Amino acid sequence: MILKVIDDGEITDVRINEGEVLMLPPHIRHSPQRPVPGSYGLVVESPRISGMLDIFEWYCFECMACIHRIEVPVNNIVDDLPPLYEAFYADDAARTCGDCGAVYPGKGKPPPGWADI
Repeated sequence: MILKVIDDGEITDVRINEGEVLMLPPHIRHSPQRPVPGSYGLVVESPRISGMLDIFEWYCFECMACIHRIEVPVNNIVDDLPPLYEAFYADDAARTCGDCGAVYPGKGKPPPGWADI
């Protein structure tokens, strides 16, 4: 698995191999990538506090600017996340970078090399 970690505007790849464990500090922007079909990754999080907001950000693949950000309460990631992503992918304005004009690709279409193992 590749964990994309965003820190101070830089995106770094952290490779997590089979059997390895990574402890990520709280409030670190991250995006797990599982480029191997059928692979699994287990994420263990602290309990959510009632009313707590989760933040989701999408970054431009061309210039790495944050192109879209939402803050929402998440009670169940299986139920709550798909509509958020579907809304983003359906909104051309949300997917267009205000800095360079590049359009974020559709679902499952990262640029070549984005999550190579």
